[in-house]
Amino acid sequence: MFTTFRTQLRRLIGRPAHDHTLPTHNAIEDMEVIKETSYNTAHPVPYDENLLERARTQWQFGDWASLMKLERDTLQHHPDRAKLALLS
Repeated sequence: MFTTFRTQLRRLIGRPAHDHTLPTHNAIEDMEVIKETSYNTAHPVPYDENLLERARTQWQFGDWASLMKLERDTLQHHPDRAKLALLS
């Protein structure tokens, strides 16, 4: 019904009947499914709870070599990643 109404409306305003620039009802439903699955698939990622304290200690003692060895993957999911990035 919606498709027929849209086709008739496009004929009245002069747009082609097969204009695919607007999302269809199915595309909107698909977007909702994608949104729901992306929220539902989130899993907590384990992180080193002592990493920030160790990095602060390394900074205070000038252990720059150890700070440079911090991997981006290690920092990515840490809740204090901004502080760790400054220290590294």
